[in-house]
Amino acid sequence: MPEKGLVEQIPERQIQCLRLRQSGKSYRQIGEIVGVSYVTAYNDVHKALEVVKEKCFEEAKKVKAIEIARLDRALAAIWDEVEAGNLQAIDRLIKIQERRARFEGLDAPTKQEIDVATPEPIRFVPILEDIDEG
Repeated sequence: MPEKGLVEQIPERQIQCLRLRQSGKSYRQIGEIVGVSYVTAYNDVHKALEVVKEKCFEEAKKVKAIEIARLDRALAAIWDEVEAGNLQAIDRLIKIQERRARFEGLDAPTKQEIDVATPEPIRFVPILEDIDEG
């Protein structure tokens, strides 16, 4: 089998750099071990992380599609009862819709206000007053 060219070795090097970084090595140490500059080691680690991130994103999309399909089946199972006016089925429909909205990101985030009341106004004393009195 012919030896891999430099371009074909880059993904393997990126993975090696990422593993070394995970083990606590600095970018300079990684560069020395792998035989590249610390800048290349840094770039390799970040490129490998991008690949991992993309794979995780793709897996999350698959899981989301499976969960949406399950919600569709649940909805189909209760639809006749919803149309007949069955209140329990309607409640279940609302739960299914709420879950779907969360998966799809349709609901706006809830804003919360925090009201902190103090019993009396806060008084700030300049530091210089303390120094002059001392």
